[in-house]
This record gives sequence, C-alpha cells and structure tokens, in this order.
Amino acid sequence: MRWLTADTHFSHFNIIKYCTRPFLSAGEMDAVLIQNWNELVQPTDTVYHLGDFAFASPDRAKHILSCLNGHKILILGNHDRSGAKMKEWGFEEVHQSLQIDLENGIKANLSHYPYKGTPDPHGKAKFETKNLKDDGRWLLNGHVHTSWVFRPALYKNGMINVGVDKWNFRPVSENVIIDIINKHPSGFTKQE
Repeated sequence: MRWLTADTHFSHFNIIKYCTRPFLSAGEMDAVLIQNWNELVQPTDTVYHLGDFAFASPDRAKHILSCLNGHKILILGNHDRSGAKMKEWGFEEVHQSLQIDLENGIKANLSHYPYKGTPDPHGKAKFETKNLKDDGRWLLNGHVHTSWVFRPALYKNGMINVGVDKWNFRPVSENVIIDIINKHPSGFTKQE
C-alpha cells in the first residue's frame, strides 16, 4: 500500500501554537505522530512525505525517521535540508517534485507546494519559484497546513492537501485519495 503525508514538523514546538495542534509538548506530538503513522503503515508499505519533515537536530531526526514504518520517499519542503542530508537521515529517495500513477491510472503530481498562482496561506510569495505550473494533473501537496483539504486548480482537476493537520495527524492512504478523485471525476470547479 502507498501512503501520503506532509508537514509533520517533528520536534517543532512552535508548530503546536501556529496550527493549534492539541499537544502540550513537542515530545508528546512526536510520540502521537509516530504512533499514528505506525498504526497504519506496514514495514513493506511506501510513504511519500511531501515536505517539512522535522525541526530537529540531525540525530533526533534520524532517530524519528528510523522509528517510522515503511519505505520513505521525501518531496522537499521549505523547512527540509538538502536532498543529500535528508538521504543521510534515512529517506530512500528525495525529490523536488514527482509524478506518480495512482492505482486507478490517474497521473498525479507530488509537491510540497500548491500549484503556481494559488494564494499562499502565509501571505508570502517567496516560494512561487518552487510551485509547479498546473499541467492538468491532480496535485497532492502540503505546505498549507490548516488552510484547506481540497482546492480547485487553475486549469483542471484539483489539489489535495495531505498534511497531517487536516488528516487527524495521520498519513492518508492512496485509496482515500482515489475515493476523493472519484467523487470529482471532472475535477473541481471555481464554484466549489
């Protein structure tokens, strides 16, 4: 099985305040995120982490990553270190963005960022050079934390935020993503 997640921000105390996460400490948040991940993800599963993995020392981040089940592939976010560093920490693959075929044959883009032209929830345009141009594929992304789960794209189809803040601090399965897409077979419209 394949899973997607983003914006875990392991060991980042301030994210608790910024996103109103229900934790008293970064340690409690880390423990819950690890437990939730491992309750769903089997050791043979693949997890696409769409950026902003941890705010931790390299040793702490390596330890957390080693506690997580599955084959872990990272799509770099604005708070991640270089691809080489992230591979040193234990990610099997690291990419700026990636295209995958979902099990239903639909092609999807994976990126930390929403499509180019999407308003940034943080009110900043500084990542605009990293946003993919909408090519008509579904986009699975992070970065927007609590702002939205589903959003229309500018051209066709839509964007689905797989960040933990909108998925009860758990990865989301490819099957759930496919169910969402099947409910919107021609994509989202501006009115939705």
